[in-house]
Amino acid sequence: MEKRKSRSLASIYRKPLPVSLSVDEEGQLPPLIVHNPLSWVYLLCQMARIYVQKPQQMSIPMIPVETYRSGGMVTFAVRQEADMEKLWKEGFFGKGTLSRSDPSWRQRVLRRLKLDSGTNSDVSNEEVTRVRREERKKFKELRSVSQKYEMMERQNKLADEDRTKWEQIKVQLEEMKNWKQDFKVEALEEEQIRKEDSQLLKNGSLKENLEFVQLQKVEVVFLSLMGVVKVTNNNNIRDLEKSLTFSQMLTLCCGKPHPQSKFMLEYVVYHHFRSLGWCTRSGIKFGCDFLLYKRGPPFMHAEYGVMVINSDRQWKSWEDFMAVSRVVGGVRKTMVLVFVESPLAEQFNRVYRDDMEETDFVGLLSMYKVTEMISKRWLPSRTRD
Repeated sequence: MEKRKSRSLASIYRKPLPVSLSVDEEGQLPPLIVHNPLSWVYLLCQMARIYVQKPQQMSIPMIPVETYRSGGMVTFAVRQEADMEKLWKEGFFGKGTLSRSDPSWRQRVLRRLKLDSGTNSDVSNEEVTRVRREERKKFKELRSVSQKYEMMERQNKLADEDRTKWEQIKVQLEEMKNWKQDFKVEALEEEQIRKEDSQLLKNGSLKENLEFVQLQKVEVVFLSLMGVVKVTNNNNIRDLEKSLTFSQMLTLCCGKPHPQSKFMLEYVVYHHFRSLGWCTRSGIKFGCDFLLYKRGPPFMHAEYGVMVINSDRQWKSWEDFMAVSRVVGGVRKTMVLVFVESPLAEQFNRVYRDDMEETDFVGLLSMYKVTEMISKRWLPSRTRD
């Protein structure tokens, strides 16, 4: 079952980034057998089909990103359902505002109101978490009763009837410890319909999807460099020709950047790990800057928590550092300290321009140097002679 589930996830999330390669459109070239003349002929025919015949080029539409300003803060939002699904399934970008991670609010509401006709068999992260919490609650209740019987046995107050019940509880606890849940829609308990649900419906169907995907600033810049998204102003999501230029978008993210600005340091680290193939997501939940996943949240938990440190100045006090290290270690992750060496202001200003384009920004990134260091807590009980 686990292997089948892994293959299913690998098929759903097969693309690490929301970009289309020539292999996806034209297919791979056939293998070449050097000593076989027919293999050479077949290879040349395939290359002629791709390059000589010049197949029609398909223009991939860019994803519109809306901007909202509130209290000096800027929010980048993606509202089209197809775009939200694409960003999540192809790189795990953004977060659903009404969900734990992937935007599944509409799917959960339709299932709760019994409007999905049973066509969607996918179980969302919220539903998986709800089932696990219920199982943990039952386990703790049984464990509490078992501890009560254990105390009664020590006091020689345990009757034969109670001993029989205790043995049954022990068996149940052992089964729950070794039980692996196969999450299916049929196994979910039905939720009660709420009073406020009537405001979501119109003529027996859901009015609109109230959820949108919120992108981090570093994600917006990264996707813009890849030519995937286009940031629009004043909620003008239809007319992409009036979208913001790269320099205007960068100004929205950080104002006028300087070599040691918080945004520049964080983006350098984000770009660094994304380029190495890591799925990089926000680590604010655990007090760090980023979390690193090998493949993505549906496959496994994050392995590393990343803290970005400017190597030219002191970061924080040791008390703050130990607090973050304790939180990250408590959730079985490894702390990675990333020291960023930034260029001098004179070098930075020679490349930076107010009308900077994507290629100029890539030139800025090449001026930074990233050094990684793993930090682990020293536990005397584990390092005794």
